[in-house]
Amino acid sequence: MPEREIDDSRPFLTIPYGPTDTGEVRPLPGSVTWWLCGGIRTSTYQPGEVLEVAVDVRNSGGANAASLAQVTVWWSDPALGFVIVPENLIGFRQVAVPPRGGTATTATMTRRMPPDAPNHICLIARISHPLDPAAQTPDPVNDRHWAQRNLSVVATPAGVPAIVNFTAANPTMDAADWLVRIAPVRDAGRFVGLDQVVGEPQDDVFAVMRVDGEVGEGALEFSIALEPGERRTFDAELEVQGLEPGRFAVFEVSQSQPEREQVFGGIGVVVVATRD
Repeated sequence: MPEREIDDSRPFLTIPYGPTDTGEVRPLPGSVTWWLCGGIRTSTYQPGEVLEVAVDVRNSGGANAASLAQVTVWWSDPALGFVIVPENLIGFRQVAVPPRGGTATTATMTRRMPPDAPNHICLIARISHPLDPAAQTPDPVNDRHWAQRNLSVVATPAGVPAIVNFTAANPTMDAADWLVRIAPVRDAGRFVGLDQVVGEPQDDVFAVMRVDGEVGEGALEFSIALEPGERRTFDAELEVQGLEPGRFAVFEVSQSQPEREQVFGGIGVVVVATRD
């Protein structure tokens, strides 16, 4: 959906990734960790337990009254692209958001998670209003109406490759070729304390990566073709060199359409080295 400019008559809503995110800059710039939206707030996740989620909303529109927006949240397996599964609904709430840079937070949404849910999940949130509707395709990088929180923490003995499970998906209405990329993330210290990340960060990271016979040193890219709505699961093996017990390294797994130079989504992966 083409973006419109802010005007004085309609809401201009976003789920902010940070305090300065007005929603005007999309795609999200490289300085933003686009797979970890700070506007999606959660309790500690455990399979089989109740998960609590609240969502921040900003309204940069110029109307004179608050806008009653609807926020909807779903969960999914760790995924790069998102195909909404109705039974994975966590909840929805309406929230009145003041105009001209006003912010509000939804009431808490709760759901008891299935006991067989994976150890790490992704949250995808959508904000919409009749005068500022969200597009149907989940696109948290390029559409201000969508946001994601998608960080997996994988503990593995030092010197043993980490196994990372993720799902690539085609959220569009057309068959498409996609590029999957795995690469280290710098400045790992900023993730300490987020989503149960503990330990000492390691920025000087070199890893050998393997996915379905593809091998990369330092980074790995491979292409896949997906039909509309198709989901495909992969196991990535990340062999991080020199990661000592108590230290962690951060990786980004992204899915993009090369011809459009557009990232659609991805996950962050924290590999924590433990003692044998």
